[in-house]
Amino acid sequence: MQLPRFTWGKGKVDGSFIPVLDHNGQPHYPLAVYTYGRLEIQFQWLTRPPFDDLELRHEFLSRLNGIPGVSFPEDAITRPSIQLSLLATDPAALQSLKDALD
Repeated sequence: MQLPRFTWGKGKVDGSFIPVLDHNGQPHYPLAVYTYGRLEIQFQWLTRPPFDDLELRHEFLSRLNGIPGVSFPEDAITRPSIQLSLLATDPAALQSLKDALD
C-alpha cells in the first residue's frame, strides 16, 4: 500500500491541503481540507476508475450520508462539504468518515 502524498492550495484568502492517493499510476484527489473549517469531498476530481462509474460515486455519497450529522442530497456529486467541528466533536462521525473513505 502506498502512502498518500499531500498538495497545498494556492488560495489568497483560504488555505487548503489535499491528500493525493496514487493507485495504478493515477493520482486521486478524494477530499480537501480548508482553513475555513470544512472538509470538501472532491467528486469533480473522482473521474478515473473506479469512480468514473456514476453508480460507484453514488455509493460513495451514500456511505458519506452514513456519517452522523451528514445528509447530502442525491445530486450532491459535486463538492459537498462537512464541518470539521462535527468530526472533531463526534468520534462516531469521524469513524464513519474513515469507514466511508476506506
